[in-house]
Amino acid sequence: MSGTESRGIQKDGSRTSRILPICALLISAVACAASLYQLRMASSSMSAQTWPYVTIGWRHANDEIGIVINNDGLGPALIRDVLLTVDQKNQHDAVSALEQIIRKPTIKTDGAEVRIDVLVRGSVIRAGNAANIFLVRGAAWANRMRAAQSRINLEICYCSILGQCWINSLTSVVPREVVECAEDDSRGLKAPETLTNGPD
Repeated sequence: MSGTESRGIQKDGSRTSRILPICALLISAVACAASLYQLRMASSSMSAQTWPYVTIGWRHANDEIGIVINNDGLGPALIRDVLLTVDQKNQHDAVSALEQIIRKPTIKTDGAEVRIDVLVRGSVIRAGNAANIFLVRGAAWANRMRAAQSRINLEICYCSILGQCWINSLTSVVPREVVECAEDDSRGLKAPETLTNGPD
């Protein structure tokens, strides 16, 4: 073998030795990108499977009216903050709010009923379930509640089990995603005291 041929083989071998690591690096990069994509798709799939979708609205049925919170999503809604206002003023609990709206000496309470579900920070609404901030039955109370609808607002901040959070309210059309919930005990709704005699 001549010196020229030997030098040619060495050059080819040197070129090959440089190309192989580059190819290995490219293959590793593609494999890493594919793994990241699969991880992202799996995370998106998990989010979709655990996604709560909370809606808030008024329920009307004959002599019955109330605010109902539905979880129409696929996962549980972890309640982090509940803010109930009457005339733009925060209410300590649902009973206090009802007393402001319904209390009137001339209103008859015969046959009137009130249902209140305790919905405070730490509550959970399972997928497909609902809760009532309050539900009033009885013509006199229901009529007064209907007249006061525009004075009342309810805002709820809730999260999924993966930590994604949203805010929705009576005045919103769809939930709005937020980084986190405030979880402010000083302004949030508390568990109501027992209604002994009810609003007069």
